[in-house]
Amino acid sequence: YANFSAGTHGNDEYVLFQSGVQPVDLWKMRDEMPANCLDHFVNDTHDLWWACWSMHNAYKYIEVPLFNIHSQFDTHVIYSQGEMPKHAVNPAELHTNKKYIEMMGEAHRRSFQQILDDAPVVTKLHPDGVFASSCATHGNSVGIEIDGTNWLEIVGDWFFQRGRLTEHYRQVEDCGTDPDGLALPCNADEDRCRISFPSPLVEACKEAIDDTGCLNEKNEQKCLQCAQKNSKQLKDGGCTSTPMSIVQTVVKDICKLNYKVTAAPSLSSSKPSSTPSLSRSLSSSPSLSHSFVPSLKDPCVDLRKGKCNKKNECVYGKKQVKVCLEKERWEHDCSQYTKKNPCGEIDVCKFKNGKCSHRCAGLKKLKCEEERFCMYRKVPNPCLGCQLAAKCG
Repeated sequence: YANFSAGTHGNDEYVLFQSGVQPVDLWKMRDEMPANCLDHFVNDTHDLWWACWSMHNAYKYIEVPLFNIHSQFDTHVIYSQGEMPKHAVNPAELHTNKKYIEMMGEAHRRSFQQILDDAPVVTKLHPDGVFASSCATHGNSVGIEIDGTNWLEIVGDWFFQRGRLTEHYRQVEDCGTDPDGLALPCNADEDRCRISFPSPLVEACKEAIDDTGCLNEKNEQKCLQCAQKNSKQLKDGGCTSTPMSIVQTVVKDICKLNYKVTAAPSLSSSKPSSTPSLSRSLSSSPSLSHSFVPSLKDPCVDLRKGKCNKKNECVYGKKQVKVCLEKERWEHDCSQYTKKNPCGEIDVCKFKNGKCSHRCAGLKKLKCEEERFCMYRKVPNPCLGCQLAAKCG
């Protein structure tokens, strides 16, 4: 990350090897590497045997069939090895983080392309497979799906060559780009796969510091002193982590950014009163309205969380809410049916109280997770911020 953010290339290993240092084969890996790979990288003038410990280089020389299960945005590589800061506050640094994550995803996909292109130079019993979710995780849990299917189902079918799920043997998830033109993690499992910008810790600390009034102090130093004095209130507001040095850095960065002379509106500026509309998937949910813009006489307009919760007529909505959604492969507009038949003939539809709706509509968490057509996920909250309890209570 240090090189990427500075506009340069390389990493510790690259610099080490370029300087002529030869790694020590402490674990006797060389004897276990594909012979064809070693033949390619070792000759009379160069002994680059260590290149074969990279799967990217060794892959095409491995003779046994392989099924590669990998996330496109490996968080261990991004944070632990790449050392990208997890709790950035400055917008410029956040943008660099997004570009770095996008670069990591692209690098993974380029490597996976070898599988899609049948790159192996050896003969295999049957073609290799790949399940590469657009997910920011270290490893893929069984619960992560691509097009409604998890890797465990696919690997069993691939290993025994049953031929039932052949169209799923090679999947490198691609959702295109976001509104900013970036290809970031986009798997439907938002809880496990997406990365928040800024991080939940930064968001919690911003809100907690603002609620204490520290962002209204006359300078950065006073802001920090105020935050330290109100540390318990910050902790109660969710501004806490282990080790505490992480929180201290975040608080320092928030105060610093708020008092930058060149900064745009301060971090204590009011949130917009308009709320994002939900996707079509929520159209059948009776408990959520698609949008609500308060009137000029609305007593809840632009109130911060602390003040909002003190008013009986107001309620404060968090950034996201969890609802039951239909899985992509089971999406269906059940509302088009006005009678019990053909509504009852469609597996994903139910007819109740004279209306036909999707089976996932309005289900609570336990029922939603039991239903094979559905998934329980976070979505943008249409009642974000301080709103009238009569509308969003």
